[in-house]
Amino acid sequence: MATLHFYKNELIDLMEKSKSFWKLDKFGDLYKQELSKLHRLVTIIVYIYIALLTATCVQLAVLTLIFRRGKPIFLCYGGLYGLESPHYEIYSILDAIGIGVISIAVSGYDAMFFFFALDIYTEFKMIKSAFKRHSDQTVSSYNKQFIEAVKHHDFLLQYINQVNDIFSPMFLFQFFSGLLGICFSLFMISRSGLQDINTLSIYSAGLLGFTAQSYTFCLVGEVISELSEDISNEIFYTDWLDDEVYRNKTAILIVMNRAQESPKLTIGKFADMNLRTFIMAIAITMKQALKLADVLGFNPLKNDNLTKLKKYSSLICMISVVVSAILEFVSNFSALETYESAPESLVPQFQTLAKISSLLLSQKDITELIDEIKYFWKLDQFGDFHTRKLKKIYKYVTIFFYFYTLMLSGACVLFTITTVIFTPEKPLFLCYGGLHGLPSPQFEIYFVVDLAAIVIMSFGVAAYDGIFFYFAFHVYAEFKLVKVAFKGKSTFIEAVKHHDFLLKYLRKLNEIYSPIFLCQFFSNLLGICFCLFMLSRSGMPPELTSFSKYFISLVAFTVQTYIFCLIGDLVSELSLDISNVIFYVDWLDDEVYKSKTARLVIMNKAQSPVKLTIGKFTGMDLRTFLLV
Repeated sequence: MATLHFYKNELIDLMEKSKSFWKLDKFGDLYKQELSKLHRLVTIIVYIYIALLTATCVQLAVLTLIFRRGKPIFLCYGGLYGLESPHYEIYSILDAIGIGVISIAVSGYDAMFFFFALDIYTEFKMIKSAFKRHSDQTVSSYNKQFIEAVKHHDFLLQYINQVNDIFSPMFLFQFFSGLLGICFSLFMISRSGLQDINTLSIYSAGLLGFTAQSYTFCLVGEVISELSEDISNEIFYTDWLDDEVYRNKTAILIVMNRAQESPKLTIGKFADMNLRTFIMAIAITMKQALKLADVLGFNPLKNDNLTKLKKYSSLICMISVVVSAILEFVSNFSALETYESAPESLVPQFQTLAKISSLLLSQKDITELIDEIKYFWKLDQFGDFHTRKLKKIYKYVTIFFYFYTLMLSGACVLFTITTVIFTPEKPLFLCYGGLHGLPSPQFEIYFVVDLAAIVIMSFGVAAYDGIFFYFAFHVYAEFKLVKVAFKGKSTFIEAVKHHDFLLKYLRKLNEIYSPIFLCQFFSNLLGICFCLFMLSRSGMPPELTSFSKYFISLVAFTVQTYIFCLIGDLVSELSLDISNVIFYVDWLDDEVYKSKTARLVIMNKAQSPVKLTIGKFTGMDLRTFLLV
C-alpha cells in the first residue's frame, strides 16, 4: 500500500508509456489470436490467484474463531491470553477490516504487476517476430521493420528498468517477509508435531501461501528473462548469406550483443528474481587428490586387480550403510530418536555414495579431461609477471585443499569419538534394528562396518572434491591467460582458438560433475533442514549436546555449499571479463579495426558466461547459495 502511494506518479507514467506498445494485430490476425489467448489465460490465472488469497484470509479468520475462541484474529497488545468485552469486539472488528484490506490490497498490487509483466512478455513476443524476416518480405520492408524493432526493443528495455525501479524494493521486502513466514510456519509445525491438527491446519495454509507467492513472482521473472534472451537467438538464426543481411552484419551483431544481457527483475537489486551462488604446482595438487582416491581404489588412472578390489569393497560398504539407514528411518519414521541420527546417518553417506559412484561411472571421461590438460597453456606463456601471480593462486589453493581434507577428516574423527563417549551402546550411524541398541555380535559387526564407512567418507569426499578443485582452478588460470592474450594484437587469433577449446573443456567438465552437484546441493539442503528441525525441537536456549552436535553439522553443510558456489561464481565472472577485455582496446588502431567483426563475434559469445550447473537446473554460483 505504501508503494502504491509513494510511487503513484511513476505508476501513472508507466501506464501512459504503455500506450506506445504495439497493437496485438501488428503482425496479422493469426498472431493476434495467439496473443489474445495468452491474455485470457493470464486473466484467469490472476482471478484464481485473487480467489486463493481471499480464501486463505477467510480460512485464517474461520480457523481462529473455531480453535482460538475468545482471542483476536491477529496478535494484539494485551491479547495473548484473551480479551474481555468490549475490547474483544473492538479488536475483532478491526481485525476483520484488516483481513479485508490485506486481501484487496495485496491482490490489487500483485495483479497490477502481473499485467505489467504480461504486457512486457507480449511486446517481447512481437519484437521476436519483428526481427524475423519472412519469405514473402522485401528487403526494404525488412530493413524498415528491423530498424523499428531495434528502437522498440530499446524502449522496452528502458520500460523494464523503470518497472524494476518501482517494484524491486517491494520484492526484497516481500521475499524476506515470505521467508520469515515460511520459517515461522515450519517452526510451529515442527514444534507441535504432525499430530496437532489445529496447529497443522492454521500454519500449513500460511506455509503454502508464502511458498506459492514466492514461486509465482520468481516464475514471472524467469519467463521474462528467458524470452528476452531469445531475441539474440532469433537474430542469430537469420540467413547470413543474404546480401542485405551480410551488409548490415555489424548493426545486427551490435543488437545481438545488446540482447545477450537480458533485462532482469530483481529482488531489491540484490539478487535476480528467477528460478535461478574455492594449488604449489598443478601436478602436486592433482597428485595429492589422486592419492586419496587411490586409497579407496577410485583413481581414474588405475585399473589393476588390487584397485578393483578396493573399489568394489568401498562401494559395497557404503551401499550397505545407506540401505540400512534408510530401512531404519522408514520403519521408525515417527520416532524422534530417528530424526536425531538422520543428519549424520543419511546425508554424508548418500553424498559419499554418489561421489564414489561418479568416479566409477565417469572414469573414462575424467581420464580424458586429465589427458587434455596437455593442451593447456603453460603458466609462463606471457612472462614472469603473470607466472608469479598464477603460482601464488596455486599455492593458496594447495593450502586450502589440505585444510579442506584435514577438516573433513577431523569432523569424522570428532563424530566417532563423541558417539562412542555419549552413546556407547549404539552403532555410529542409524542402522536397521539399532534404534535402541544392538546385542552382541551384531553391535560389533555394525561398528566395524561403520568405522570403514567413516574412512571411506573421509577419503572419498576429499578425493572427489579435490579433483574438482584441480580442474576448476586450472580452468580459472587458463581464463586468466586468455584475458592476457586478448589484450595483444598478435595473439588475438591464438586466443580465439584457445577460448573455444576452453569453453568445450568446461562443458565436458560440467557434464561429469553437474549431476553430482545436484545430489550434493539437495542432500546439503536436507541436512540443513534436519539440523534446523532438531535445533528448534530442543527449544531456546538449545541443549548443549544438541547445539554442539547439530550446529557443527549445520555449519559444515552450509560451508560446503558455499565453497562450491563460490568456485562456480569465480569461473563465470572471469569468463564474462573476456568481453570487457576485447571491448577496452584501441578501436582506432588499423589492425584492430580490420578485425572488428571477429571481435564483435567473440564479445557476443563471451556475453553469456560459462556456467558450472547444479544438475543443469540452475547455475552453481553465489546467487544460488543465497537460496539456501
